[in-house]
Amino acid sequence: MTNHIPSPILTLPTNIIHRILDNLDEFAILYSGRNVCKRLNMVVDEYNRYQTLISLDLSDHLIGDLRAQHLAYALCSNTTLKEFNLTSNRIEVNGARCLANILRQNTVLTTLNLYNNEVGDEGVQYLADALRTNTALITLDLSSNEMGDDGAQYLARGLRKNTILTTLILSNNLIRAQGAEYLADALRTNTTLTTLDLYNNEIKDMGAQHLIDALRNNTTLTTLDVTWNQISSDLEDFLDDLIEHNQQRTIKECILRVDVGDGVAVDGVEIVVRPVLNKK
Repeated sequence: MTNHIPSPILTLPTNIIHRILDNLDEFAILYSGRNVCKRLNMVVDEYNRYQTLISLDLSDHLIGDLRAQHLAYALCSNTTLKEFNLTSNRIEVNGARCLANILRQNTVLTTLNLYNNEVGDEGVQYLADALRTNTALITLDLSSNEMGDDGAQYLARGLRKNTILTTLILSNNLIRAQGAEYLADALRTNTTLTTLDLYNNEIKDMGAQHLIDALRNNTTLTTLDVTWNQISSDLEDFLDDLIEHNQQRTIKECILRVDVGDGVAVDGVEIVVRPVLNKK
């Protein structure tokens, strides 16, 4: 089935067009049903599946950078999508730039998965700049994107301004000690990031020491993965101890209000602890 909506369809009644949309997947609706003309935008806006689109998984769709740009443009006015998975689509730099434009405006999207998209340092720069002003994104996955120390520096700048992101996944990249230092400097002032995944990079002992120095002051990071970074066991254990200290501090400070009986609130403690380091 084609992903393009023929122009004669636009003259049909709204309910008929909705029945046609019933036979299209979400990607086709967004890619070919948005920004064609004002009337079709209105018809799609009234379509139930579009109104309730909360999660969109387009992993391994071979979208590429051009279609990613069109898709990003289609999503600019969306107010429902919270989780967006674009794993392995080769969106590259131009696709990342267009998605960054969405992040500057969007106040709904909370999870963005860009695993394995070849965005590189330049693409990361666009996304990191958007993080400075974004007020919704909680989880960002940039693993396997050929990102090095420059990309880490751009993200560090974004983290200094960002006050909402809690999970940053940077595994399987090319971050070395210098990149770890940039991220560590951001951790000294960032008070929202709780999870940092640096699995399978190249930070080595020097990079680990930068993280250790930062964690002496940071009390919010509770999950850190530095496995497969050529770090000596003693430094890895030291990082483990610092993260565990943060976990215990978080447990003590995490007070859960529980309603009981006739509505009287009592204090309880909600405990959720992830593994400190995934030692393999």
